[in-house]
Amino acid sequence: MQNSISGIASTQNHVPRSAIVFYGTDGQEEATTFATHHVVRKIDSGFKLAPGVTLTSKNLKLLAQQAHQGLKQDFEVIPANVLVANDSLLAWWMPEGVQLMSFDVSMHNTPGKSRLQGLTGKVPTPALVFAIRRNRATGGAFQGLYVYALEKNQRPTTETLLFRAPLLNVGENGDVCWGDGVKPSGKTVKDIPAWQALFFSSVFTHYNGSVPIVGKDPYAFIADLVEAGAKTFPVKSLKPMKKSLGVTLSALGEN
Repeated sequence: MQNSISGIASTQNHVPRSAIVFYGTDGQEEATTFATHHVVRKIDSGFKLAPGVTLTSKNLKLLAQQAHQGLKQDFEVIPANVLVANDSLLAWWMPEGVQLMSFDVSMHNTPGKSRLQGLTGKVPTPALVFAIRRNRATGGAFQGLYVYALEKNQRPTTETLLFRAPLLNVGENGDVCWGDGVKPSGKTVKDIPAWQALFFSSVFTHYNGSVPIVGKDPYAFIADLVEAGAKTFPVKSLKPMKKSLGVTLSALGEN
């Protein structure tokens, strides 16, 4: 039997894992007498089937049920703000705007913090990209929320360069520090408003890592925006990450 396979799997960036071969009597195309299950092994020229194990009718029935369940998907209309929605990553973008935020920066002895300590006010934000990592191996378990900034107030493409989110509670790589905060239970497209609302309603306490803006004290910078009643974020203050959206989301989705 020819046991090398290639083609559609590799062209669509998928890797074959296993295969079932059905056998029948020569000359009787519709008759199947037995089937074997094979592990697919990668070789230099592509892939090949390992020696097979005979499947019983009970095995085949179980496999058919599992395949049917695995291919079933709930119907869902994807909103225009969603960038990626698969079993390992949910990403979306949010246009620039003004958000009500509360601050408790008492844990850090940083210049400018006294003006921000205990403050609740409206803060302008640039356009943002949010991403939720989901572990497909454990049924979509939450693995982290990430936030990035955009220079332009428009839907990004894979080539769009990302900037540091000029927000507290966000690390240098965009990872959000939740602390003991409660997270929404859902991680699907319909749960996006809940994640955004919870993120902005949490108490902002500190910057993680280096200063995420260009040339200013970050605590005083936010206080200046609030006190001035600013309606738009000065994008010239954004610090580039030197990474594109496509590269960043691809890396997050590899789990």
